[in-house]
Formats: sequence, structure tokens, C-alpha cells
Amino acid sequence: MSSSSEVFKLRRDRQIDAAYEMARERITSPDRDAWDVRAYAWCLIDLLKANARKGSSEAAEDYARQLRALELPENDEILTKERGRALSLLEEGADEIAQAQEHSKAGRLRDAIKIYADLARRKLLGPEISTNYGWDLYKATKDLLGKKLPEELPPAVVGEARRHLNAYMGLEVERPSQLHSCMLYMASRLASGDHLKMLPFARLWGLEHLRQEDLERFAAKDGKSIPALAEKVVMKAAKEAAETGNRADLDYMLLFVDRMMARFPDNHWLELNKVKLLRALGRQDEARNLALSFTKTKSQEYWAWELLGDLQADPGTRLACYCKSLTCSQDDNFVSPLRLKLAREFLDAGHAAEAKGEIERILEHKKRSGHRVPVDVQDMTAMDWYAAIDATPPKVGFYARFATAADDLLFSDLPWIDACVGETFTVEGQDGKPRRKLYLKTPFLPAEVSIPENRLKLKSPRIGQPIRVKADYDPEGERRLILHAVSDRPDGAPFDIFPETVGIIDHVNPSKGLMHFTAGREAQGTFPLAHYKGIAAVGAFVSFKLATFQSRKGGGVRALTAEATSKTPGAQVCRSFQSMVKVRNGLGFTDDNIFIPPDLVRTSDINDEDVVTGVAVQSFDKRKGNWGWKAILVGEVNRHR
Repeated sequence: MSSSSEVFKLRRDRQIDAAYEMARERITSPDRDAWDVRAYAWCLIDLLKANARKGSSEAAEDYARQLRALELPENDEILTKERGRALSLLEEGADEIAQAQEHSKAGRLRDAIKIYADLARRKLLGPEISTNYGWDLYKATKDLLGKKLPEELPPAVVGEARRHLNAYMGLEVERPSQLHSCMLYMASRLASGDHLKMLPFARLWGLEHLRQEDLERFAAKDGKSIPALAEKVVMKAAKEAAETGNRADLDYMLLFVDRMMARFPDNHWLELNKVKLLRALGRQDEARNLALSFTKTKSQEYWAWELLGDLQADPGTRLACYCKSLTCSQDDNFVSPLRLKLAREFLDAGHAAEAKGEIERILEHKKRSGHRVPVDVQDMTAMDWYAAIDATPPKVGFYARFATAADDLLFSDLPWIDACVGETFTVEGQDGKPRRKLYLKTPFLPAEVSIPENRLKLKSPRIGQPIRVKADYDPEGERRLILHAVSDRPDGAPFDIFPETVGIIDHVNPSKGLMHFTAGREAQGTFPLAHYKGIAAVGAFVSFKLATFQSRKGGGVRALTAEATSKTPGAQVCRSFQSMVKVRNGLGFTDDNIFIPPDLVRTSDINDEDVVTGVAVQSFDKRKGNWGWKAILVGEVNRHR
């Protein structure tokens, strides 16, 4: 007797007519089951597709009628979907859809898109075909943009790509989905070259449809982190929203900026976006507080201080922030609008000559660059005061008189740290980027840190110069310092944060030109013999200026200066001893647990049970993992009798 298995076998052997007859027999049998229904349905689908392609409409309609009347097994999604596809071949536009699909498979995307566009205009696209159309729009847009930089795209390419995006946004496709995110990426590329406004597209696209994958950052070949798609889109759209000032846009983007800030707490540009959104919404106090936090991370950027100044209600504070901004940059290609703001503040504060100096600087730059003079600048030059006073040219020194108040505003919660200036140095391979050492006062020894040389805003800094700094600094971590403010300490003295540390020389290496010293368990290191003030001999007492440091290889102590002294180190550094010695295998051990190295045992001719006098220092036993005492100098040796 026939079975559904035999029907499927005939289908695989391409004997579709025989399979169909057997399936019809099984479907009328009293003992039919779900597999008989499936076999019959698949035969009808095969025959419907074959007759639709041949143009045999009457036969195709007959098979379609039987297929529609068939009740399919529940939860067979594949069969249900394929039945829908087969039945769609009889719908209006089916031939055109088939043509479009053929064009798409052959890579003729423009031809496929043209047909799909006509079908869309006639409202003949179902959800599945709309998705096919969407993917063709994406692939065509991707081909158009290629690997060109956004700013290099010709107008014709931009126009066609924008039309593809516009066509896509009119489709009923699944959201969220991979296709939907792919089209957002295409829009982001156009927007990065200012060929598309990101805000209206993002709202139409619906940022609530962002997927988890859209929130993932990527690592470039050079190891740098590439922002996530969602991150880039939200920043661009938020910036546009702040510029337009539309309340609905502002509220919408603020929601997603907050979400991105929670996801990417290291992205301070999102903070800047939020500051601008809050300001545009009139929430000035919130904007001002967030701007303070943001400016701490960008304290060397003129525009960060300018934004902070814009948010200040107090004229004096606003003036201070603008002055601080101009101490960060004097590039007139960017700061002319800032100079105009500062001119107004100077005028209100009674510094008319300085105000006129700022206006003249703007006029000179505009003339030199061939740019039009802004109307607001022209208006100021027409005022009575402008003609009645001589200008004082802009000077950073004058700005600095007011800028201190801006630093106080920004870093009022940070304490001043006493410090001293160190030497400059360069890292191998970065000769054009000199760095400067600073020494910060701590309860123990000064901590050595380094910053880019250009961050130390001091006139002719001197090594050892007493200063004070405000900085983000973790003395227990990697000692990475973010310098926020620096000023002189007029009441200080060179190297005044360095306590005198007295230690002892425990080894001298003339061939390497180094001596090794110890000043306690946490204060050991080397010092060049050429810079030592005195005669370098084992057991000699030395006065040091020491600082602690951290490097990739670990931490340690560095001596800045070393000179002979008559002062005695503490008992935790070294001790004199007179003890009987046990000698085993060339190693010496005193009764009170002082280790005498084999070279001293040999050169001093120490024998078992001799009584020895000498000097010992604390030493770490790597094998035992503990501290002990080690002799560095042997005096008298009294023989055991």
C-alpha cells in the first residue's frame, strides 16, 4: 500500500505527477495522518509553481484552489510559508516580482529596484517581497558608497543613495531587524559627510528599534576601539536636536543620550551632547552641573570652557571662563566668536580698552582671511565708546588674571597638592612629544608622575621649582595623573617636598658606574657614581632626595640627589654587629641570624665559630620570601681557639 514516504521519494526523483496521484489517494484514505497532508501540500506547491511559470493559468488556479482548501498541520511554519509563496504567484504583479528577483540574483540591482518601486507605487508588495526590496536597496546603497570617504562622494551618488533610503523608509519591514540596522548604518555614513540630517532620519527609523548588536563596539586592526553604530547615530542626532531647539526632538534625543551614557560611561562626548540638550530645554542648573563634570575631562580645550561660560549666570564667572578658554587657544580660525563674547564681558566689567582689542583682533583676522565681518562685530564698532578709546591688544597674561577663578570653579572639590617640577624626557620613538616629570607630596616619599610637556602652563619652569597642582590622581593605582590646574607656590623652596633620607651604600659597581643603596625596606635603588657628591664606598652614609615611581615593570624608588653625610641611618636601615659565625658550604650565619655572603666569608677569611664584627643591612630573601639581615662590611675577625 502507498504511503507518504513513497510520495516524498517520488518528489525527490522528480516524478511529480505520480507523486501527486499517490498523494491524492492517501489524502482520501480513512487512516490518513499529518504526514499524508504534508505530502499532498508539497505536491500541490510544486505543481502550482510549475504551471505558474509556464503560464498555464487554468491548471495553476485548480492547484491553488486545492491548496487553499487544505488544512495544514499546526506549527509547520516552513510549509505554511511556502504555501503563501506559491499562492502569491497568482496574485497581481507576480510576474514582475519574479523578474525583479531574477535581476537581483544576477546583480542587476538598479533593474530590480525599478520594478520593485513600481510595484510599491501600485501597493502590490507584501511583507516578504518588501523585505527583498529592502535588501536590494541596502546592497545598492552599499555599492554606491563603496569605500569612499563621505566627503568625497559626488552629488549624483549622494542623490541616488538618499532616494534608496527614502524608498526603504516607506516599506513595511520587520523592526528591529538586521536589515533595519544595515540601513541605519548607510544613513550614518551619509550623515558623517553632512549629506543627510541624522535627526529626522533617526526619528523616522525609530531609535527604539536598536538591537543589542548595534550597541557593540569594534576593535580596529590597530587595536583602537571603534564606536558602536548606536553610539555614533545618537551623538550626531543629539547634536542636531540641540541646534534646532525643537522641544519634541530634544525630549526624544535626551532619552537615548541617557541610555548611551549608561552603556558607554567612558564616552565624554555624550556628556557634551546632554549638556547642550539640557541647555536648549532650559534646564540650566542641570546643564551647568554636567558641564562642570565634562570640562574636567577636557580642561585643555577652549570650546569646553566657552560652553561652561555660556551657562554661567554670574557675569564675573562667565568672564573668567571665557578668559580661561582663550588661554587654551589663540587660533583665530576658531575663536573669533569667543572673542566677541569676551569683548562684551570686558566692556560690561569696565575694561573697554581690552574689549576694543578683542574686536580689532577679529577685524584683522577677517580681513586677512577674506571673510565677511559679522553684523554683531560691525554693530560694536559703530558704538560711541569704540571711537573714544585706544585698544589694548589681547594678552594671555591679562586673561590669566581672571582665569584663576575659572579653575577654582571647576576644581573647587579637588584639594591643592604641593609639588615640585622635575626634568623633561622623551619616550623612545616619540621624540616630538617631550614629557615632564612632576613630584607630588605624599605622607611617605614624593611620588614621581609625568605629563605631556605642553600641559605644564608655567613660564620657564625650573627643575625643583615649588608649585601646587589640582589633578585626578590615584596614588594606589597606576599613578596616571590628569592635570587640571597648576600654580606657583611663592612661599615654597626648591625641592622642599623632599624629606632628607639617610641611607647607606651596600654595593659599588665601578664597571657600570653605579652604586646601590638602601634606606629601609621600601627605599632601595641605584645612583650614578658620576653624580655622587662624596667618596663611594660600601658602608658610607649618604643623604638622599628620594621619590617613588611606577612603571610597567613595577614600582621602586629613585634618587634625585645623593651626597655624603655624617648623619647615621635609622636602626631599620643598618646595624653594627659582633657575633660568632657558623660557616656552612662557604656561607656564614651569625648567632643573631645575620647572613654573611660567601664573597665576604672568603675575602675576610672567616672560619667556623670565629667572632666577627661588621655592618649589616636589611635584605629580602627571595627564596624564603621574607626579610632578614645581610652583612655588607666585615671589620675584625677573632679566631676561635
